Amino acid sequence: MTIVPKFVERVPFEIEEGVIYISTTVNTAVHLCPCGCKTEIVTPIDPSEWNFTYDGQTISLYPSIGVWGAACKSHYWIVKNHVEWSRTYTNKEIEEVRTQESVENQNYYNQLKIEESQRSDYSWFRRLMNSLGF
Repeated sequence: MTIVPKFVERVPFEIEEGVIYISTTVNTAVHLCPCGCKTEIVTPIDPSEWNFTYDGQTISLYPSIGVWGAACKSHYWIVKNHVEWSRTYTNKEIEEVRTQESVENQNYYNQLKIEESQRSDYSWFRRLMNSLGF
């Protein structure tokens, strides 16, 4: 199945099948589940969630998309405008993935806090040294 990228400021109220709407304004991509169940899939574009590549014609979205809250439980990748299907995960596997994603997200944001703290400390120290003529 092919999915066509459409860059927008804001995601439209009505989502067309076969289109992925990408808003860099709100850092979000939205599309309908490609299985046909009409579930709206919202993927935040964020280093701790999903990222995308666009080569001027095609879009790829990483990592894979698991529609595990819907009845279809679809699991797929979007690679160069094509949906590549994965196998269906068991409920146990879904729970394991969700737990791992939660840990990874927490680690990502904890690392950002540490880096910000280090920048603040360095900035404070640098200002002090500059004021002393060093």
